[in-house]
Amino acid sequence: VGWGAITRPLTMLALAVPMAWVVLARVGERRAWRQLGVAIAVGGATLLLWPVWSWATLGSLSPTPHALYTEQYMPWDRLGFELETRPPTEGEPAEVAAISREFVALHRAHTAERLPGILLRRVRYLLFPSGSGWRGALVAVGLIGLLAHWKRARFAAVSAAALILSYGLYAHPPHWAVYYVEIMPVGAFLAALGLWWLGDRVGRATPRPERTRVILFGVLLGLLTPPTVAGLQSRRALEGWFRRDLVRFEACVGRLERPAGVFVRHASDHDPHRSYVRNVADLDAAPLVTALDRGAENARLVAALSDRAWHVFDEASWSLAPWRGGSERGTRIDCPRSPGR
Repeated sequence: VGWGAITRPLTMLALAVPMAWVVLARVGERRAWRQLGVAIAVGGATLLLWPVWSWATLGSLSPTPHALYTEQYMPWDRLGFELETRPPTEGEPAEVAAISREFVALHRAHTAERLPGILLRRVRYLLFPSGSGWRGALVAVGLIGLLAHWKRARFAAVSAAALILSYGLYAHPPHWAVYYVEIMPVGAFLAALGLWWLGDRVGRATPRPERTRVILFGVLLGLLTPPTVAGLQSRRALEGWFRRDLVRFEACVGRLERPAGVFVRHASDHDPHRSYVRNVADLDAAPLVTALDRGAENARLVAALSDRAWHVFDEASWSLAPWRGGSERGTRIDCPRSPGR
């Protein structure tokens, strides 16, 4: 919990509740209070990375880099049911402004009165990947597993419920399942319990229950394998399409001599959810640094990282041009439209 709280504090707080339910009960039975104290000390020590991170990045213990970034660009990105209306302190680049318009509307509609409907829509989207098409039966089977094996399933079920309810404090699109990745195995676990229960009931009604169960699960595996493989292939094709332009960009900047720097100028119809800019842990040592094109402000970054040649990538024309002295001068490089060329 301590390690996860560094990057996912709300998630770890939610999952810590059912964990504490189990751990404290067992610690009480065994009177292992000393062991619990050591565990808390070790887990708590990882939280010291927070002030270390702040000091190493900003030279102060507070605010954290994340909190400062939120104030600078996304002050609306907060927990709760009220919209924060303060403007960003650093203005809004076009890419951030596009995201802001989408999420401000979400936060405005995220009220306590609407929370039951919001949670229902999120649960529906969480069930959709495992409950669409032929897999819809697995949702019913999972419910059977939950009811038939409640003692085995209750920790997983309570953990899932705690996470879903906790994120009720945060406004996000209902189809964004990334906040619930830790509980994704719960659906498969419940479905497995349900299938086992059904196989056990059918097997008992036959002269050779063990053989019957093996045959049933063999037939089930045979039926589910083709659509599962087809679904994986479809998903891979979709991801390939989504990453197509990113692969093209990487192939384009891969032609530059290192160390290199690239200012990215997005096209007017750019999808703000896809970014060519990548964060790196060490700007000075990174062979390639990418940053948004901020016009005259580019000179500040060039001065800080003057050991590299800087270029401007223009998404509209798919080209690279050298950046020198505040302007683009030199031979323009046309990037291939296909990463294989």
